[in-house]
Amino acid sequence: MRSSCWLGSYFNIPVWHLPVETVSAAREIEFFGMRYVVPTVVQWPGTIIAANVGGTVIPTAMSIYLLVRNKLWIEGAVALAIVTAVTHWLAEPVPGVGIAGAAVVCKGCARKGCAPRLH
Repeated sequence: MRSSCWLGSYFNIPVWHLPVETVSAAREIEFFGMRYVVPTVVQWPGTIIAANVGGTVIPTAMSIYLLVRNKLWIEGAVALAIVTAVTHWLAEPVPGVGIAGAAVVCKGCARKGCAPRLH
């Protein structure tokens, strides 16, 4: 599993393409010893939304296989709903970065607190 995820991490499957757009970016210039921030217009080349094979496709397929094999549909759906709600609550868009969130809290929610205990 680890080696397939590691090898799969080199491959991305394009899912969506966002069009080219014009954005305003800040540029710092120095004029007579004073620094000024000047907005400039930049042509943004567009964005490709992609699914990483090693980080999305293989873990999802493995999770579905384990849910089917162990008949854990209800527990899996409850855990997925809780982790999704916490992640959505903590996520916020950051210009120039993307969607950022407290990864430690979301990961801890998935590992310890929110997922049902399956023994």
